[in-house]
Amino acid sequence: MSEQPRNAAAGQRQKQHHKAAQQATGRAFADAGLTRKNEEFMFQLNKQLEAQGAPADKKAEWLQATVEQLLAGQKDAKTA
Repeated sequence: MSEQPRNAAAGQRQKQHHKAAQQATGRAFADAGLTRKNEEFMFQLNKQLEAQGAPADKKAEWLQATVEQLLAGQKDAKTA
């Protein structure tokens, strides 16, 4: 028998899935046209909203509104 706990493989798959989801979120912020600093801000904001258990529908709404504000601010050289 192997020395790993029974659910170690499932835990590893879950970590990989979480990492892939984070990378997809990061790419979405990059594709929005944000600066690097604003991308990082959005990534951290998203992480905090997840940690606090924000409802998915509200979270998406808040993130979109924040991206729009950041994009508008970037035109005047403002960052997060």
